[in-house]
Amino acid sequence: MIALSQHNIDFIRSLLDGVDYGGGCSEQDAIAFIRNLVTMEVRMFTDEQIKEDPILKYFSYAHLKPEFQKVSALFADTAKVILSNVPRNAERTVALRKLLEAKDAAVRASVP
Repeated sequence: MIALSQHNIDFIRSLLDGVDYGGGCSEQDAIAFIRNLVTMEVRMFTDEQIKEDPILKYFSYAHLKPEFQKVSALFADTAKVILSNVPRNAERTVALRKLLEAKDAAVRASVP
Protein backbone atom coordinates (compact mmCIF):
# COMPACT_ATOMS: atom_id res chain seq x y z
CA MET A 1 0.00 0.00 0.00
CA ILE A 2 1.28 3.46 -0.89
CA ALA A 3 1.23 5.86 2.07
CA LEU A 4 0.32 9.39 1.02
CA SER A 5 -0.06 12.45 3.18
CA GLN A 6 -3.33 14.35 3.02
CA HIS A 7 -1.47 17.16 1.27
CA ASN A 8 -0.31 14.74 -1.45
CA ILE A 9 -3.78 13.26 -1.85
CA ASP A 10 -5.31 16.75 -2.16
CA PHE A 11 -2.68 17.71 -4.73
CA ILE A 12 -3.31 14.56 -6.80
CA ARG A 13 -7.06 15.12 -6.60
CA SER A 14 -6.59 18.67 -7.89
CA LEU A 15 -4.63 17.29 -10.84
CA LEU A 16 -7.09 14.54 -11.61
CA ASP A 17 -10.20 16.66 -11.14
CA GLY A 18 -9.22 18.43 -14.34
CA VAL A 19 -9.37 15.13 -16.24
CA ASP A 20 -12.74 14.49 -17.86
CA TYR A 21 -13.60 10.93 -16.89
CA GLY A 22 -17.07 11.59 -15.53
CA GLY A 23 -16.44 12.38 -11.88
CA GLY A 24 -14.27 13.77 -9.14
CA CYS A 25 -11.23 12.11 -7.70
CA SER A 26 -11.54 10.03 -4.56
CA GLU A 27 -8.63 9.05 -2.34
CA GLN A 28 -8.78 5.57 -3.89
CA ASP A 29 -8.62 7.11 -7.39
CA ALA A 30 -5.56 9.12 -6.38
CA ILE A 31 -3.78 6.08 -4.95
CA ALA A 32 -4.64 3.98 -8.04
CA PHE A 33 -3.33 6.75 -10.26
CA ILE A 34 -0.01 6.85 -8.38
CA ARG A 35 0.28 3.05 -8.47
CA ASN A 36 -0.22 3.14 -12.23
CA LEU A 37 2.46 5.81 -12.63
CA VAL A 38 4.93 3.84 -10.52
CA THR A 39 4.17 0.63 -12.40
CA MET A 40 4.65 2.33 -15.78
CA GLU A 41 8.16 3.42 -14.91
CA VAL A 42 9.16 0.25 -13.11
CA ARG A 43 7.75 -1.86 -15.94
CA MET A 44 9.44 0.11 -18.69
CA PHE A 45 10.89 -3.19 -19.90
CA THR A 46 9.31 -6.60 -19.48
CA ASP A 47 10.94 -9.37 -17.49
CA GLU A 48 11.49 -11.21 -20.76
CA GLN A 49 13.27 -8.21 -22.31
CA ILE A 50 15.51 -7.83 -19.26
CA LYS A 51 16.23 -11.55 -19.29
CA GLU A 52 17.32 -11.31 -22.95
CA ASP A 53 19.20 -8.02 -22.46
CA PRO A 54 20.15 -7.62 -18.77
CA ILE A 55 21.68 -4.20 -19.48
CA LEU A 56 18.13 -2.80 -19.71
CA LYS A 57 17.81 -2.80 -15.93
CA TYR A 58 20.34 0.04 -15.82
CA PHE A 59 18.02 2.35 -17.78
CA SER A 60 15.69 2.63 -14.77
CA TYR A 61 15.54 6.15 -13.38
CA ALA A 62 12.93 6.16 -10.61
CA HIS A 63 15.69 6.26 -7.97
CA LEU A 64 17.14 9.51 -9.36
CA LYS A 65 16.26 13.04 -8.31
CA PRO A 66 13.62 14.62 -10.60
CA GLU A 67 16.12 16.89 -12.37
CA PHE A 68 18.19 13.83 -13.31
CA GLN A 69 15.14 11.73 -14.21
CA LYS A 70 14.39 14.06 -17.13
CA VAL A 71 17.84 13.45 -18.61
CA SER A 72 17.86 9.72 -17.92
CA ALA A 73 14.34 9.18 -19.30
CA LEU A 74 15.47 10.30 -22.76
CA PHE A 75 18.01 7.49 -22.86
CA ALA A 76 15.51 4.91 -21.57
CA ASP A 77 13.13 5.95 -24.35
CA THR A 78 15.92 5.59 -26.89
CA ALA A 79 16.69 2.11 -25.56
CA LYS A 80 13.03 1.20 -26.19
CA VAL A 81 13.34 2.47 -29.77
CA ILE A 82 16.45 0.36 -30.29
CA LEU A 83 14.67 -2.73 -28.95
CA SER A 84 11.73 -2.14 -31.28
CA ASN A 85 13.70 -1.41 -34.44
CA VAL A 86 17.03 -3.22 -34.29
CA PRO A 87 17.32 -7.02 -34.48
CA ARG A 88 18.86 -8.73 -31.45
CA ASN A 89 22.52 -9.33 -32.21
CA ALA A 90 25.99 -8.39 -30.98
CA GLU A 91 25.83 -4.91 -32.51
CA ARG A 92 22.54 -4.12 -30.78
CA THR A 93 24.19 -5.09 -27.50
CA VAL A 94 27.05 -2.71 -28.29
CA ALA A 95 24.54 0.03 -29.12
CA LEU A 96 22.76 -0.44 -25.78
CA ARG A 97 26.06 -0.49 -23.87
CA LYS A 98 27.23 2.73 -25.50
CA LEU A 99 23.82 4.30 -24.91
CA LEU A 100 24.15 3.41 -21.23
CA GLU A 101 27.61 4.99 -21.14
CA ALA A 102 26.17 8.14 -22.74
CA LYS A 103 23.29 8.19 -20.25
CA ASP A 104 25.67 7.93 -17.31
CA ALA A 105 27.81 10.76 -18.71
CA ALA A 106 24.77 12.97 -19.36
CA VAL A 107 23.44 12.46 -15.83
CA ARG A 108 26.87 13.24 -14.37
CA ALA A 109 27.08 16.33 -16.57
CA SER A 110 23.78 17.49 -15.07
CA VAL A 111 25.19 17.54 -11.54
CA PRO A 112 25.79 21.15 -10.52
